[in-house]
Amino acid sequence: MSRRGIIEVEKGSRKVTRFLEKPGIDDTDSRNACPAFYVLRNSTITLLDHFLESKSKSPLIERDAPGQFIKWLISESDVRAIPIDNHFKIDSLIEYKKVLDFYTPCKEVTEYAYARAGLIGNPSDGYFGKTIALSISQYSARVTIRQGSKIVLVPHLQFDRETFESLDELTDHTDLAGYYGGLRLMRATCKRFCELCRAANIPRPPPFTITYSTNIPFACGMSGSSAIITASFKALLRYSGLKLSDLGLNRETFAGVILSVEKDELGINAGLQDRVIQVFEGVVYMDFAKELFDNQGYGNYSHITAELPPLYMAHLTKPGGDSGKAHNNVKQRWLAGDKEVHAAMIEFGSFAAEGKNAIEQHDWKKLAELMDKNFQLRRKIFGEAALGSASLQMIKLANKHNFSAKFTGSGGAIVCLYRGDGKKEVGSELTINQENEIKKAFNAEGFYFGKIKIAFPSQENDSILC
Repeated sequence: MSRRGIIEVEKGSRKVTRFLEKPGIDDTDSRNACPAFYVLRNSTITLLDHFLESKSKSPLIERDAPGQFIKWLISESDVRAIPIDNHFKIDSLIEYKKVLDFYTPCKEVTEYAYARAGLIGNPSDGYFGKTIALSISQYSARVTIRQGSKIVLVPHLQFDRETFESLDELTDHTDLAGYYGGLRLMRATCKRFCELCRAANIPRPPPFTITYSTNIPFACGMSGSSAIITASFKALLRYSGLKLSDLGLNRETFAGVILSVEKDELGINAGLQDRVIQVFEGVVYMDFAKELFDNQGYGNYSHITAELPPLYMAHLTKPGGDSGKAHNNVKQRWLAGDKEVHAAMIEFGSFAAEGKNAIEQHDWKKLAELMDKNFQLRRKIFGEAALGSASLQMIKLANKHNFSAKFTGSGGAIVCLYRGDGKKEVGSELTINQENEIKKAFNAEGFYFGKIKIAFPSQENDSILC
């Protein structure tokens, strides 16, 4: 910190409230470093004369630097900060050459994979059940591959940090970002892609640099890890000029490959729902019946083309330490043949089948009832300790504001459907004033709230997943 300018920023608005030039570690709680890169409006440039005049009698060090102007400007105007994922520190000839190599025109591709919300039926996807899930366009993982002279996996500045100013900073960062970033996900994906190329006798692509970024909330049950894997694999396909069929895959088996990267390569416990929706995108009905897997190796997955009602979501803004998953023994009970768990998973699946019919008939009242039943059954089978107090509070707050609500995944985020208020029907869209009031209520509890925008399949995506 003693070598950097540090800014304090309002959450949400990104408004800069304070600028500290090379502060001491105890001078501020902020760890937002500010490089000397500023974008000024024309109207702001005219304030330079005012700044110099106000500092005319000050020491040269207080006026002969752009950072000093920004520091002064914060009290005079509205200054906003824009986060960046990566940067170059050029302090040697070697580093300078790296920058030149990076910006030399060459082949470059970028692919995305979106966060997902389980709308109904989950968590039965891990128990041969049925679910409906949808892609969320606001949140995604982005992976870029650029041709280079070696294979280089670039760590993310935030999620793959290994250097900290103090133990407190290390601890706080670990609470927010966990122990693992995206490097291991990209590496495992590259390995599996290479193995598939070898098996199909396909030449490997030329060396490359691979980078990633993501805005999917961490540890909120929105499938952030598999999004990085899916985006990485799609980027490798496009960079190599391949399609899934070149590797002997189709969309259904591709979802299984993504799952195997997590389970077999990395030991991450996961179900198929997330990978299927991130491959298919849009809104998908999924049947994971055991006989389907026995006969064809995957389930039956189909897009729901009927229009959905306005859906909303809420999620934690400070994840970590709340899920209570250590107390969850449902999988063990299911494997042991527990009749209650087996019956519950069948019932979860029936919610999805009924939900599909409700969507196709635009019966939003029925869909809302099914969402509530889905949550109540989950709470009964898993127990409140496994669901986490903060996630339960989000459900309680949603119900208070007349929403049916359930978990999008394992906990940390919920999907909501408005029940109506006497004046409005079930499934109605909130007015701007209503949405703002509900946002305030959720924000006051430390949660995000907003409308879901569905990410529908694109032709560009279809061009490689065939």
